[in-house]
Amino acid sequence: MRSFLLLVTSLLAFTIPSLAETVDLGHYGQVKLAVPGGWGMQSQKVGDIGVNLTVRPKSDANAACKVTIAFTNQKEEVSAEEQQKRFEKMAAIFAQSSVEQKIEVQKIRLKSGVGFYACFTDPNLVGKPPEPRNYKVLAPAMIVLSKDVLISVTLFTDDKTSQEFTDLVKMLESVVLVNTL
Repeated sequence: MRSFLLLVTSLLAFTIPSLAETVDLGHYGQVKLAVPGGWGMQSQKVGDIGVNLTVRPKSDANAACKVTIAFTNQKEEVSAEEQQKRFEKMAAIFAQSSVEQKIEVQKIRLKSGVGFYACFTDPNLVGKPPEPRNYKVLAPAMIVLSKDVLISVTLFTDDKTSQEFTDLVKMLESVVLVNTL
Protein backbone atom coordinates (compact mmCIF):
# COMPACT_ATOMS: atom_id res chain seq x y z
CA MET A 1 0.00 0.00 0.00
CA ARG A 2 2.81 2.38 0.84
CA SER A 3 4.43 1.90 -2.57
CA PHE A 4 1.04 2.43 -4.24
CA LEU A 5 0.60 5.78 -2.44
CA LEU A 6 4.13 6.77 -3.40
CA LEU A 7 3.38 5.95 -7.05
CA VAL A 8 0.12 7.96 -7.03
CA THR A 9 1.82 10.92 -5.35
CA SER A 10 4.65 10.83 -7.90
CA LEU A 11 2.23 10.74 -10.82
CA LEU A 12 0.24 13.67 -9.44
CA ALA A 13 3.41 15.69 -9.05
CA PHE A 14 4.11 15.34 -12.78
CA THR A 15 0.57 16.24 -13.83
CA ILE A 16 0.63 20.01 -14.18
CA PRO A 17 -2.62 21.51 -15.47
CA SER A 18 -2.85 24.28 -18.02
CA LEU A 19 -3.33 27.81 -16.77
CA ALA A 20 -6.21 29.73 -18.31
CA GLU A 21 -5.00 33.18 -19.41
CA THR A 22 -7.14 36.06 -20.61
CA VAL A 23 -5.89 38.83 -22.88
CA ASP A 24 -8.03 41.96 -22.93
CA LEU A 25 -8.53 43.34 -26.44
CA GLY A 26 -10.64 46.34 -25.47
CA HIS A 27 -13.76 46.67 -27.60
CA TYR A 28 -12.72 43.60 -29.64
CA GLY A 29 -13.37 41.37 -26.61
CA GLN A 30 -10.99 38.98 -24.90
CA VAL A 31 -8.81 36.13 -26.12
CA LYS A 32 -8.64 33.20 -23.74
CA LEU A 33 -6.01 30.50 -24.02
CA ALA A 34 -4.72 27.65 -21.86
CA VAL A 35 -0.99 28.20 -21.32
CA PRO A 36 0.67 24.83 -20.60
CA GLY A 37 1.48 24.10 -16.96
CA GLY A 38 5.12 24.88 -16.24
CA TRP A 39 5.13 27.69 -18.82
CA GLY A 40 4.91 31.45 -18.34
CA MET A 41 3.38 34.15 -20.51
CA GLN A 42 4.32 37.80 -20.92
CA SER A 43 2.14 40.26 -22.80
CA GLN A 44 2.74 43.70 -24.26
CA LYS A 45 0.14 45.94 -25.83
CA VAL A 46 1.16 47.36 -29.22
CA GLY A 47 -0.63 50.68 -29.44
CA ASP A 48 -4.09 50.37 -30.94
CA ILE A 49 -3.12 47.59 -33.35
CA GLY A 50 -2.82 44.55 -31.09
CA VAL A 51 -0.99 42.62 -28.40
CA ASN A 52 2.27 40.63 -28.42
CA LEU A 53 2.61 37.53 -26.24
CA THR A 54 5.68 35.45 -25.45
CA VAL A 55 5.22 31.99 -23.97
CA ARG A 56 8.27 30.16 -22.59
CA PRO A 57 8.82 27.10 -20.42
CA LYS A 58 9.91 27.78 -16.86
CA SER A 59 12.27 24.80 -17.22
CA ASP A 60 15.40 24.78 -19.37
CA ALA A 61 13.52 23.19 -22.30
CA ASN A 62 14.57 24.79 -25.58
CA ALA A 63 11.18 25.98 -26.81
CA ALA A 64 9.17 29.19 -27.11
CA CYS A 65 6.09 30.67 -28.71
CA LYS A 66 5.63 34.20 -30.07
CA VAL A 67 2.05 35.35 -30.57
CA THR A 68 0.79 38.56 -32.16
CA ILE A 69 -2.90 39.32 -31.83
CA ALA A 70 -3.69 41.94 -34.47
CA PHE A 71 -6.81 43.97 -35.14
CA THR A 72 -7.55 43.82 -38.86
CA ASN A 73 -10.76 45.84 -39.25
CA GLN A 74 -11.70 43.89 -42.39
CA LYS A 75 -15.00 44.85 -43.98
CA GLU A 76 -16.04 41.27 -44.79
CA GLU A 77 -15.41 37.74 -43.59
CA VAL A 78 -12.85 35.80 -45.64
CA SER A 79 -13.51 32.12 -46.38
CA ALA A 80 -11.46 29.39 -44.69
CA GLU A 81 -10.12 28.38 -48.12
CA GLU A 82 -8.89 31.90 -48.82
CA GLN A 83 -7.33 32.09 -45.33
CA GLN A 84 -5.47 28.85 -46.02
CA LYS A 85 -4.17 30.22 -49.34
CA ARG A 86 -2.92 33.33 -47.55
CA PHE A 87 -1.21 31.17 -44.92
CA GLU A 88 0.46 28.99 -47.57
CA LYS A 89 1.74 32.08 -49.38
CA MET A 90 3.26 33.40 -46.14
CA ALA A 91 4.75 29.99 -45.20
CA ALA A 92 6.35 29.48 -48.63
CA ILE A 93 9.35 31.62 -47.64
CA PHE A 94 10.22 29.11 -44.88
CA ALA A 95 9.73 26.02 -47.02
CA GLN A 96 12.39 27.00 -49.55
CA SER A 97 15.23 26.85 -47.05
CA SER A 98 13.97 23.97 -44.88
CA VAL A 99 14.63 20.23 -44.74
CA GLU A 100 10.99 19.67 -45.77
CA GLN A 101 11.20 21.85 -48.92
CA LYS A 102 7.39 21.96 -49.01
CA ILE A 103 4.44 23.15 -46.96
CA GLU A 104 2.40 20.51 -45.16
CA VAL A 105 -0.50 22.49 -43.75
CA GLN A 106 -1.97 21.22 -40.49
CA LYS A 107 -5.33 22.52 -39.30
CA ILE A 108 -5.63 23.83 -35.77
CA ARG A 109 -8.78 22.39 -34.18
CA LEU A 110 -10.54 25.46 -32.81
CA LYS A 111 -13.94 25.84 -31.17
CA SER A 112 -14.57 28.78 -33.51
CA GLY A 113 -12.53 30.42 -36.24
CA VAL A 114 -9.92 28.81 -38.48
CA GLY A 115 -6.26 28.09 -37.94
CA PHE A 116 -3.31 26.52 -39.71
CA TYR A 117 0.33 25.71 -39.02
CA ALA A 118 3.25 24.06 -40.78
CA CYS A 119 6.63 22.83 -39.52
CA PHE A 120 10.02 23.64 -41.00
CA THR A 121 13.36 22.19 -39.91
CA ASP A 122 16.61 24.17 -40.25
CA PRO A 123 18.99 21.96 -42.30
CA ASN A 124 22.00 23.68 -40.70
CA LEU A 125 21.01 22.45 -37.24
CA VAL A 126 20.05 18.83 -37.99
CA GLY A 127 22.25 16.38 -36.11
CA LYS A 128 23.77 19.09 -33.92
CA PRO A 129 23.27 19.32 -30.16
CA PRO A 130 20.61 21.77 -28.98
CA GLU A 131 21.71 25.35 -28.38
CA PRO A 132 19.65 27.60 -26.10
CA ARG A 133 17.30 29.81 -28.15
CA ASN A 134 18.67 28.50 -31.45
CA TYR A 135 15.76 26.31 -32.46
CA LYS A 136 15.87 23.50 -35.00
CA VAL A 137 12.14 23.66 -35.79
CA LEU A 138 10.10 26.73 -36.64
CA ALA A 139 6.35 26.41 -37.04
CA PRO A 140 4.47 29.48 -38.25
CA ALA A 141 0.75 29.48 -37.55
CA MET A 142 -2.24 31.67 -38.30
CA ILE A 143 -5.54 31.81 -36.43
CA VAL A 144 -8.48 33.89 -37.62
CA LEU A 145 -11.02 34.33 -34.83
CA SER A 146 -13.20 36.95 -36.54
CA LYS A 147 -13.00 39.44 -39.38
CA ASP A 148 -11.42 41.83 -36.86
CA VAL A 149 -9.02 39.57 -34.94
CA LEU A 150 -6.10 37.73 -36.57
CA ILE A 151 -3.45 35.86 -34.61
CA SER A 152 0.02 35.28 -36.04
CA VAL A 153 2.09 32.67 -34.18
CA THR A 154 5.55 31.18 -34.39
CA LEU A 155 6.35 28.03 -32.42
CA PHE A 156 10.02 27.28 -31.77
CA THR A 157 11.34 23.87 -30.64
CA ASP A 158 14.13 21.45 -31.37
CA ASP A 159 11.78 18.58 -32.24
CA LYS A 160 8.27 18.66 -33.71
CA THR A 161 7.51 15.39 -31.92
CA SER A 162 8.50 16.78 -28.49
CA GLN A 163 6.15 17.25 -25.56
CA GLU A 164 6.85 20.99 -25.70
CA PHE A 165 5.63 21.19 -29.29
CA THR A 166 2.54 19.12 -28.47
CA ASP A 167 1.79 21.38 -25.48
CA LEU A 168 2.06 24.51 -27.63
CA VAL A 169 -0.27 23.12 -30.32
CA LYS A 170 -2.80 22.26 -27.58
CA MET A 171 -2.48 25.83 -26.33
CA LEU A 172 -3.31 27.11 -29.83
CA GLU A 173 -6.30 24.76 -30.00
CA SER A 174 -7.60 26.29 -26.77
CA VAL A 175 -7.74 29.85 -28.16
CA VAL A 176 -11.20 31.44 -28.11
CA LEU A 177 -12.48 34.96 -28.64
CA VAL A 178 -15.01 36.14 -26.09
CA ASN A 179 -16.93 39.23 -27.18
CA THR A 180 -17.76 41.38 -24.22
CA LEU A 181 -20.42 43.47 -25.97
